[in-house]
Amino acid sequence: MVDLRDVDAGTSPYEQRARTAPRPASSSVIRRWARLLLPVAAGALVGAALLGTYGAANPGDFEYRAEVQVSNDVDLAGSDQIGDVTTSDVATQEALLNSQAVRQAARADFGDGLGTLTTTSASESSVLSITVSGVTAADAVGSADAYVNAYLALVTDQQSQLIQSRLEVLNARVEAVDSQLSALDQQVAAAPVDERSTVVAQQATERSSAVGERLANQQRAARLSAALQVLPVNVARLPADGASPSPTGLTISQWVAAGGLLGAGAVTLVLVRLAERRR
Repeated sequence: MVDLRDVDAGTSPYEQRARTAPRPASSSVIRRWARLLLPVAAGALVGAALLGTYGAANPGDFEYRAEVQVSNDVDLAGSDQIGDVTTSDVATQEALLNSQAVRQAARADFGDGLGTLTTTSASESSVLSITVSGVTAADAVGSADAYVNAYLALVTDQQSQLIQSRLEVLNARVEAVDSQLSALDQQVAAAPVDERSTVVAQQATERSSAVGERLANQQRAARLSAALQVLPVNVARLPADGASPSPTGLTISQWVAAGGLLGAGAVTLVLVRLAERRR
């Protein structure tokens, strides 16, 4: 029974009972947790928004890897081994790949957005590893292609110049032998008819040596001329085997997740510190 004397004027017994009844404990716990979690959630949202925006404005680079094989067992032209034409030392080829000439040629081919080149090589390996970074995946692949193509073109040009210089020497030797044989023919023609066979016999050793030398020089020149069509002869890009560019930084979703964790953590730390001060 409700004592009507304890009832406020204008208030029904049921309203008075509801006003004086204690609140359920579960409601108090929920409100307490809500006061704690709302700031944490707000911090997570702010952190996610900030780092997400930063990640979108500063996207990470992409890296693309390629490999060049440097061979030392290629026979360029008979007795002219590949070492006589260009070096097979990997370290030397790596220095050439990093040369200013290659960079300038690659930039002329690709443009101002050319990526950054990094090369590595092992002392006992014949493989030269190339890593190129670019703002986008396409930039990384295109830059790698530009570097490798410029390098191969430079090697080809160097080998071509050396082979051309050797061809000039060989052709000069052939011309010298032809002049020698022509002089021998003139000696035969100047001799009396009945003595010509004797003159030819006297020239036999010299003439045979000259003809053999001319043939050898002509064969070497032919091999070198054929080699000009397949340059470069000791360096080649290895197949990519499905290689694709890989991102070097965080994706936007990773930036958002990191921002959310940092924001929530920062707010939690502040709340803990405030709670410690109130004690």
